[in-house]
Amino acid sequence: MYDSCPKCGYARRAQDKGPADQCPGCGILFSRWERHERRKQELRQCPRDRTCLPRAPDCLQLTDNEAPQTRHPFFWARLVVFFALFVWGWKIAGYGYRDGGIWNTWFIHPPLLIIHESGHIFFRPLGDFMQFLGGTLMQLIMPLTCCAVFLFRQRDPLAASFCLWWVAISFMDIAPYIYDALNPKLPLLSGLTGVEDPGHDWINILSSLGMLRQAHVIAKITHAFGVLLMILAQLWGGLLLVRQFRLPVSDGFERF
Repeated sequence: MYDSCPKCGYARRAQDKGPADQCPGCGILFSRWERHERRKQELRQCPRDRTCLPRAPDCLQLTDNEAPQTRHPFFWARLVVFFALFVWGWKIAGYGYRDGGIWNTWFIHPPLLIIHESGHIFFRPLGDFMQFLGGTLMQLIMPLTCCAVFLFRQRDPLAASFCLWWVAISFMDIAPYIYDALNPKLPLLSGLTGVEDPGHDWINILSSLGMLRQAHVIAKITHAFGVLLMILAQLWGGLLLVRQFRLPVSDGFERF
């Protein structure tokens, strides 16, 4: 079919799996790419009255390296996800950070807790301090990594904005833990509070830094930063959806 991908330039290797009609690098289907190229040629031949494609006002400005912008085939599903995260995010922000209300959310805190605990294991070889800090770091590293992959590898900024929302929620989930360090009341995995259990991450972290008395201020800043990041993620996603709504419908190939 192709020795190298016409879109990303990836050269197929002997150990690559998958259909011959699909690029192992970026995942495009070559048959769709060819259909897409034919469509570009049609657009370049669009007469000045643009009757060939009334919904593509910029068809005459296409260059050899540009593809006609089209609406994502799952636009409406993405819109539903966006509004669900929008409502859910503000509900979570309303829990605040003083009483650990976000820890009672059945769908948010348990997955974050699993990621958090895996961070302790991952960072354990780096010493006690990094082991305690590793849980929080992993809560942030995981969604940030997903955000980077969607943005730079998958070229899907809307999905990246959803991952940025995840980062924001992680900050809000961390804030009650920090707040609890000064006067421990929240139950840990052991069922005990930080008074009885020496494994309270943020008591150990802030004590090591000599900042235990500033726990409430740090928690407030962490929660506020999470809310701000959530607003930025929602603005980013909302602008992408508005822009995408104004584009013609895709044939299923093009992305944001």
